[in-house]
Amino acid sequence: MRRRVFGLGVVAACVLALAPPASADASVAPTSSRPSDPYAAAAYQNNALHDGRSVDPSFRGPLTEAWSVTLAGGTIGYPLIAEGLVFAMSADPAGRGRSVVALSAETGERVWGPLVIGGWTTGPSSFAYDAGQVFILGELGRIVAVDAVTGEVNWDLTLDLPSGVNAPVTARDGVVYVGARGYLGNLLALDEQTGEILWTAYQGTGDTSSPTVSADGVYVSYACKETYKFALDGSLIWRRPGSCTGGGGMTTVLHGDRLYVRSPDTWEWPSILDAATGAELELATFSGWAPPAFDDSHMITVAGGLLTAYDLRSGSDRLIGDPLWQAAEDDYTVPPLVVNGYVVGGRSDGTVDMRDIETGALVWRGSAGGPIPLSIEWGQAVMGMAQGDGVLAVPAGSTLTVFEPAGDTTVRLEGPAAGSSVGPGVRFVFSSGVRHARYVCTVDGVDRECTSPWSPAGLGDGSHTLGVRVAYATVGAVSTRFTLDATSPKVSVAPFSSAVIHTSTTRARWSAIDRGTGVKAYQVRVGRAPVGKPIRSWKVRARSQATSATFSVPRATRLCVSVRAGDLVGNWSGWSSPRCVNRT
Repeated sequence: MRRRVFGLGVVAACVLALAPPASADASVAPTSSRPSDPYAAAAYQNNALHDGRSVDPSFRGPLTEAWSVTLAGGTIGYPLIAEGLVFAMSADPAGRGRSVVALSAETGERVWGPLVIGGWTTGPSSFAYDAGQVFILGELGRIVAVDAVTGEVNWDLTLDLPSGVNAPVTARDGVVYVGARGYLGNLLALDEQTGEILWTAYQGTGDTSSPTVSADGVYVSYACKETYKFALDGSLIWRRPGSCTGGGGMTTVLHGDRLYVRSPDTWEWPSILDAATGAELELATFSGWAPPAFDDSHMITVAGGLLTAYDLRSGSDRLIGDPLWQAAEDDYTVPPLVVNGYVVGGRSDGTVDMRDIETGALVWRGSAGGPIPLSIEWGQAVMGMAQGDGVLAVPAGSTLTVFEPAGDTTVRLEGPAAGSSVGPGVRFVFSSGVRHARYVCTVDGVDRECTSPWSPAGLGDGSHTLGVRVAYATVGAVSTRFTLDATSPKVSVAPFSSAVIHTSTTRARWSAIDRGTGVKAYQVRVGRAPVGKPIRSWKVRARSQATSATFSVPRATRLCVSVRAGDLVGNWSGWSSPRCVNRT
């Protein structure tokens, strides 16, 4: 069912600006059709608080790539994860705006979609998840509710929003929240089951602030940090005036009883507000380029390409605490995530880092398969990552890569027994139960990435150690030792007793020296030609341990013998210089 909802015009906005909403049934709480996935990535920056936090108990480092897909339209924005699916919004290949697909979180196979929502192909259309449904909001005001698992459309309507929508939609506890764009913008609350407008609240302006929704209120913030808190029935609780008016805005982040408010003006520091009253607790001295992420004790920021952790337990005179660590790299481009003591960051070259939140130590590093664009919160597709249901989803242009915990990182190693002498061509074969595993070989104490099978070619003769582990794993490594003999024997053939013979046979002798594993066998080749003519072909004899042999020599024939030697690990010398004799 698709319908159009009217009545949110400019005249009404002028009359009701900053007044309580006019909804008659705003106090009636909607009900959800089924329980929400408790470990879903349900909104921009993972949840309705936009705090970038996940408590998914199944997510642990190190990670490994589960799958990667390329969507034809490109420009994938922040993803969602819920009910065993990863939802991606990208440009429609036919140019019809933005479209949504649902992919299996385990395999990447398409489950449903694409569902085209319209708007600009690179525009700020968005989506959110709650209680078994995905709510897809087009920038021109169309909003569609679909069953998350089947993709079946439950309702489809178009809101009368003359300036459209420029901020990601949020859904929580049976209500969908839409922040409209433009002068005298408005905040709408819709029933998730029917699409009915529960209430509309008006502000002095409205633009790129995704509604932040808690158990007791809804927060939005616009130009120069003009910030509002509305009750869940739409009534205004407080308003904090900004220092200017106009378009713009930034998504707020709620952490505990504090609201973190940023300004689109880079010269203006973020503010930390009392979430209950709107009072400014501190003008925060951290850059507000991207929404900060939190756990109970830490704040993580990305600004100017720098990933920084703050210790909220320190700094008694500063609410943000003291800087705890900062990553050495300066090319982080998207808001960070915090999951179970890890910080996840995405970089411009497509690198994805997972760090220990206390120390900043690198726990894992992977690749998203392409450059990760800078996250900009207005006028275009909003970029970000998502973590939920045991996986991490990272978009990079038209590529979406999903990572999963590596799991059992025990490495199985096949090859010569420990302590064996080996040649340079020996193969050590290793494997593990980790999908798409990357391995690190530790050769004589030096780490290097490697693939199976591995051989010691290029190492010097002597004793060596080899260790193999899944990249970034702290358990499951395996090691062995071996002695490499990469040097071939040195072989020589003794001169014949006379350069000219008169008998029908002659005897040749040879020997070799091998200072490694010892000589194992010889191979002889014999050539004959008329006296004075070059040898045109050689007859190679079977390998043996013999060090001499008798050869027949027909009249007027030249006989030449050449030998090579092999050692116990398979190193073979080249053919020796031939020794020749002529029979008259």
